[in-house]
Amino acid sequence: MPRLQQSLPTAVLLAAIWAAGFAVFSVIWWLPGLALTWTGIVGLLAAVMVGGMVFDLGRRSATLPPTFGLSRTSALRTVADGAEEQLPGDGEILTPLQQLSRDMHTKFSSISAQGGLKSLAELDHQYQRLLPVLNEKRDTDPLGVSHIPLLAEEAYRQGLNVLKDAFELAATVESSERQRLEREASELEGEIAALEEAGNAAVRLAMKRETAASHRERLEIIAQHEWRVEELLHQCGRCEASLDRTRMELAVIKADSSVESVSAVTESLRRTIEQARSVRDELTRLGL
Repeated sequence: MPRLQQSLPTAVLLAAIWAAGFAVFSVIWWLPGLALTWTGIVGLLAAVMVGGMVFDLGRRSATLPPTFGLSRTSALRTVADGAEEQLPGDGEILTPLQQLSRDMHTKFSSISAQGGLKSLAELDHQYQRLLPVLNEKRDTDPLGVSHIPLLAEEAYRQGLNVLKDAFELAATVESSERQRLEREASELEGEIAALEEAGNAAVRLAMKRETAASHRERLEIIAQHEWRVEELLHQCGRCEASLDRTRMELAVIKADSSVESVSAVTESLRRTIEQARSVRDELTRLGL
């Protein structure tokens, strides 16, 4: 209904323009003694039509969205600002990174992985602290720090990705299962020693040794996974520290600062991103 109410005045005005044009044409046509060529008639009609089209075009341009006509950088910035200002809430659309962060919190909570939850909270905290500084620098020195926001976002993404890998490994390692295997392996060692001393149960001794060897192998795999999880959490800590360091260094960089200062921040972020990717690639190579 509001749109209909807005369109009625426009329709009335357009009709009035056409009616006025028709009236002028009629008067000129029937005035006696006035010789009006067909070229003049066509010109008059064309003028009325162009006037109506210009008016209609102006009306349409007034209703275009705010980002229409902006440069590509300005339009992207408008969209990015809107995304950064969104806070997760009920029924609210999340950005992919916000959704990934929320998913990781749910997953780590499901297996009571306190180390993963702690690393995730610190990573999120440092990224949220960095965003206002990036926005300020984008306003005061857009060219000087043009690459840093994308690198900071990528460092944050890599931190979330290594946490995702850490969860997938941690989910396969249950402390209760490791404790059970350790307990049973210890019991088996005692039983094997007793059977070896008795020397009259070769078949049972072979089975006990086989079971003990299987337990030791599984414990080694669990230990390897636990070490990889620790390594991934350490890498997430690197991403978190890099974001915090970027925030502190950007805070003291002025618009007239040397190129070397900005380059140092950029290189630090790139190095952190490459380290995170390297760790994940190594896990993929090992089939973990």
